[in-house]
Amino acid sequence: MTTATASGRRRGPDFELLRGVPVFEGLPPSALEDLLAAMERRVFRKGDLVFTQGEKVERLYVLEHGRVEVFKSDITGKRLTLWFAKAGDAFCLGNLFSESAFANALARQDSVALGIGREDLFRALRKEAGLIHRFVACISRRLAAYAEIVETLAFRSVQQRLAAFLWRCVSLDCTKEMTCTVTRSEMASLLGTRREVVSRALRRLGTAGIIELVPSGKARHAKVLDPDRLEAVARGDLSL
Repeated sequence: MTTATASGRRRGPDFELLRGVPVFEGLPPSALEDLLAAMERRVFRKGDLVFTQGEKVERLYVLEHGRVEVFKSDITGKRLTLWFAKAGDAFCLGNLFSESAFANALARQDSVALGIGREDLFRALRKEAGLIHRFVACISRRLAAYAEIVETLAFRSVQQRLAAFLWRCVSLDCTKEMTCTVTRSEMASLLGTRREVVSRALRRLGTAGIIELVPSGKARHAKVLDPDRLEAVARGDLSL
């Protein structure tokens, strides 16, 4: 539904989307309208790169719908997924304040995003003091998440990392029997390892009766059977 404001501007789904983004939450309607007026809609097809590591990033994006993977990669092609942006997420926050992007962003699905240029955004930051505080808070949370990734890679085995990943999924499912549909290649990227290593770790969990590998087309998905023992593996209290 679209409504008109006293200024004559019309508010619709884009306004509601922006109002729900944490970095813009709490801004007065007039400030949100100014931001929207400076934004352009961008369409990314599945497999399109939004930006690449080392490239200068000129825009902040708010994902309207779709899914975007933010990941690091090296010259051998090995990759580490940092996070997945979903509808309502803002991404490129930190990149706007550096000389170049520290990671890549890839559309995992057909995606649509609202983008605002660096100068337009900086103008809004100078005008709205509250926006600066929200930017700092959001960037700080993202840095904390990256620090957790580094800690996990440094101090946990692949088996523990995989168990922790599956257990986090289970913790969001009220039935405690969740079937994980993430592919093994995606798991490997998320866990900072190779696909074959993930396959061996999944088989060990299956042999122990903690998960069941359920056929689904050409793939097999992991259904969690024993979340308590899965959590114990993630903590390092149970070895397989």
